[in-house]
Amino acid sequence: MTQSNGVNIGFNPDQTVAPGNKQPKVYQWYAGNVAYDAQGNPTGLPIEFGSTNLLTADPLEQQPLSLIGALVVEPQNSIQTPVNRSNVTVDVKDKTTGNFLFREFVAITQQNVYLTQSVFNSVNFGTEPMGLRIPTANWNGWDSVQIGCAFSSKAAKSPLCGLSKVMGNPQTPIFAAVAGTPVRFRMLHPDGLGGFPDDVWTIHGHIWQEEPYVSLFTPGGLVVPSGRLGNNPFSQWMGSRDGFGPGNHFDILIDSAGGINKVFGDYLYKSFPSGEATTGVWGIFRVCNPALDILCVAPARTTTHALNAIAPANLAAPASPTETATDPGERFNLRRQTRRLKQQQQQQQQRRSQSPRP
Repeated sequence: MTQSNGVNIGFNPDQTVAPGNKQPKVYQWYAGNVAYDAQGNPTGLPIEFGSTNLLTADPLEQQPLSLIGALVVEPQNSIQTPVNRSNVTVDVKDKTTGNFLFREFVAITQQNVYLTQSVFNSVNFGTEPMGLRIPTANWNGWDSVQIGCAFSSKAAKSPLCGLSKVMGNPQTPIFAAVAGTPVRFRMLHPDGLGGFPDDVWTIHGHIWQEEPYVSLFTPGGLVVPSGRLGNNPFSQWMGSRDGFGPGNHFDILIDSAGGINKVFGDYLYKSFPSGEATTGVWGIFRVCNPALDILCVAPARTTTHALNAIAPANLAAPASPTETATDPGERFNLRRQTRRLKQQQQQQQQRRSQSPRP
C-alpha cells in the first residue's frame, strides 16, 4: 500500500492532514483480496469482512477522546437503508431483488472514556452506570444491592427495591427489531484499558454461531475460504463472547429476534463482568410485537432535560468522585489514585525536599 495507508513512512507519499488544512486526503480501500497471476495481472476477490475497527495512531489521547469509528463490509450486491436517521441501525436488502435480508446494529464499546474516576465505559457514546441508576447505593459495593431492580419497569416500586421512581430507558443504545426478524450485531471495541477483565458480551435469550463464516465461490471457479458470513454447520453455538477487549471485533448473526419462538419483549445485553456492567456497559435489545409495531423503531435517546424531569427532586446526589481524568497513565492504572491524592503526595515530597537536612 503506497497511497491509502495513512502512514508517512518509507516511499509512501505524505498522507496525513495538518491541523487547519482544508484540503482533505482521500483513501481508497478495496473490500477483498487481490490475487496476481504469473504475468502480474491483478484479480479482485470480494470478501464480506463484516465489522472492522477504525483506529488512530495514538491510543492514549485520540481514541479516549472518541477519534474512532466503525467500518462494516456488507454482503456483495446489497443496499442499506438507515433506520431512525441513524447509521448504527440499518435494514439490509438485496440490491437486485429488493428482498429484505436482515436488520443490522452497530455497537462500539469503550473502556477509556474521559468521564469521571468511577465511570469510563460506554456503548455508542452512551453510558448507564448503576451508581446513577440506583442512587441510594452511593457507589458502595454491589453485593448487597438488588441490581435487578434497575432492569425492571415494574419492580422498581416494590419493597425489595425501594426506588421512588422508574428511571425509564437507559442512555445506552436500544436496538429494536420485530420478533422473528433476522438480525446482525456488529460488535467493535476500538478503545479500552486492556488486561483483565475484557468485556464478555452477552444477549439474554439469544444464541449465535461462534464462527459464522462460509466459503465463497467465484464465477471463475475460485474458492475463497471464509469469504462471506452465513450459516456454518461446523461452528459451535454460544450465548456470550469472551475476550472482547481493545482492538477486537466480531459479528453476531441471529436468525430470529426473540428466538425460534419469536417471543417479543425487552432482552438485556451487557458485559458480564460486574465491573463492566455496573459502570455502564448494558442496554436493551427490544423485540417488538409484529401485531402492534411492524416498523419497530427504537426511541431516541433521552435528553438531559428529560432526565432531570424524571429524577426525584429530593434525591441526594450520589457520593462518587467527579473529577475528570486527564492523565492517560492514571486511566491505565485503573484510576487507583485521584488527582487530589496525587497533589497531596506531591506536596509531601516538596515539604521533604525543602526541610533542612541535619
